[in-house]
Amino acid sequence: MTGLGRLVVVLIGCLLPTVAGASTPVPKPRTPFADSARYVRLDARLDLGDTGISLLPVPAELPAPPISWLRAFQDCGTGTSPCHPLRTPDIYLALADKPDSGMVWRLVWVIDYQGSTCVPIGVPPTADAALVKRIRTPYRCRVVTLLDGNTGRTLWTVQYGQ
Repeated sequence: MTGLGRLVVVLIGCLLPTVAGASTPVPKPRTPFADSARYVRLDARLDLGDTGISLLPVPAELPAPPISWLRAFQDCGTGTSPCHPLRTPDIYLALADKPDSGMVWRLVWVIDYQGSTCVPIGVPPTADAALVKRIRTPYRCRVVTLLDGNTGRTLWTVQYGQ
């Protein structure tokens, strides 16, 4: 094959994805890893907005949970929780309490996205355009996911305004 023949083959190979309608490659989902999270220590009680969930620091004498913070973060990104692999959450161990749900001082990994942007999704069917715009206005929020420290299972995900 001549040099020109090789060039034509190479050029046709480069054009095929465009011809087939895939001009932009679709990125593969990225699983979270240690570089995209910060392990921090909770040092005071934290109430999660008006959710009724309270978090307390874990006493030093409690044994470490079987699930590591990194595994909890990785599991969160592949499960039903809204963990975002391109954002940098704080991850910390806490004792979670929500008595009306049966969760009483359970050891949890907290994946905390402070300074997020949330957009409400529910709009009354009778809302006019002005009301829809006002309701759908993005606001600063905090998105927090709680994972069981023993199993890694997602227990709660909440979001509330900051």
